[in-house]
Amino acid sequence: MRKLGLIISAVALMQGCSTTDLNKIATDAVSGAIDGVMNSAGGSGSMIPTGSNSRNYSVETENITTQTAKKTRKDYGAITIVRTEANPKKQTRLVLDSCTHPRIGSLRCGGHLFEVTPEGWLKDDPITFNDVNYPELTLAAGTYYIKAHNWDSGQNRFVTGEFTIEPFVTNMVSLELE
Repeated sequence: MRKLGLIISAVALMQGCSTTDLNKIATDAVSGAIDGVMNSAGGSGSMIPTGSNSRNYSVETENITTQTAKKTRKDYGAITIVRTEANPKKQTRLVLDSCTHPRIGSLRCGGHLFEVTPEGWLKDDPITFNDVNYPELTLAAGTYYIKAHNWDSGQNRFVTGEFTIEPFVTNMVSLELE
C-alpha cells in the first residue's frame, strides 16, 4: 500500500512538469550517477554530451597562405635560433641554417617573414625568405612572424610562429616543419 501511495504522489508531482523538464531531470540524474562512478574510480567529468555543447570528433584543417599578413589559428612546427655569430659589418642578419621535418629529414623550404609591431600586429609587408634565392637577409632586429612551407615532399608541411632576431649579429635559424 505504501508503494502505491509513493507512485501516485510521484505521478501527481510529474504532471506539472513539461517534457523538457523531465528530459533535463533524467539527463541530470544519469550524468550525476556517471560522475559519481567516475569520481570513485579516479576519473573526472561527465561522459554525456548535452545540448548544443556536444562536439563531434573531426580533423580540423586550415588553409595557410604564406604571403598574407595573418596569423594562423595555432603555431605549426618549431622555430629556433640555433646560434648567433659576429659578422664583419656588424649588421643584423638572418640565415636559414636548416629546414627539416621530424619524420622526413632535410627539406627545401621558404615563405615569408612579417615584422611584429609592439602591439602584436603583423606589418603588411612580407619579406621573402627561402633556401634558394633568399637564404640570408639583412633586416632590422626585433620580433618576426614566419609562415614557411616546403615544396618538394609531395605534401604541404608548414611552420608558423613568432621568433626574435638579435641586433648586430648573424642569427642562424632552424625551421622544423609540421
